[in-house]
Amino acid sequence: MSKRTGKSLAQTQRDALVDEVERRGRKTANIWLLREPSTGKDVVLVGDLRMEHFFATEGDPALDRAEYGPAPIAAGDNVVKFDAVVDLRDGRRECRQIRRRVPAEHASEQASATEAAQRLGGRYVVVTPRELDAQRQRIQNWQRALPALNRCAHRPLELVEFEVLARVPPGRPATIGELCAALERDPALLVAATVRLVRKRALTSDMDSRPWGQNTRVARANAA
Repeated sequence: MSKRTGKSLAQTQRDALVDEVERRGRKTANIWLLREPSTGKDVVLVGDLRMEHFFATEGDPALDRAEYGPAPIAAGDNVVKFDAVVDLRDGRRECRQIRRRVPAEHASEQASATEAAQRLGGRYVVVTPRELDAQRQRIQNWQRALPALNRCAHRPLELVEFEVLARVPPGRPATIGELCAALERDPALLVAATVRLVRKRALTSDMDSRPWGQNTRVARANAA
């Protein structure tokens, strides 16, 4: 049997990121391979903070779309690398860099980042562990919920979504456990469809405040 020698795109991305980190003289950080739920594309992120930011962003009810690891952009005397460009449902755009702390020096770099964000039609935002810690429940919940969706990534969910929405009419919230008990479907499909509806913002949930599980409550977004 021949041995496969080619590398996948994800492997190539991981190797490039490892090389970049090591060139900076740093110990190699954790490298995360995640799946962006609205597009199904792989997202490769370096460091736990970027991983946590991914789940905090995907679980944000205000999110419209996000691009993780966008191409660098030249601005001023610097080349600016944002960790994510995030579009919110109210029309705002945030060009985010994830840092251990808000930088107090390197004014030229901050000016370049601000200029680059403005050129992209957004504002420059620094995300620190303090902001992520405030979203700990959301992050933990979406770390559990998105894998449930990914496990059914290659199965059709449109009809199941329709059935879930019919079972959650305006003004009548339901728990995931109640949906699984009421609908004659594979529970894995029901959970995946419910997560996708929350991610699409067709449903709201209490995943910012209570642990993820069969008691997670969902409701129609337009009735929240």
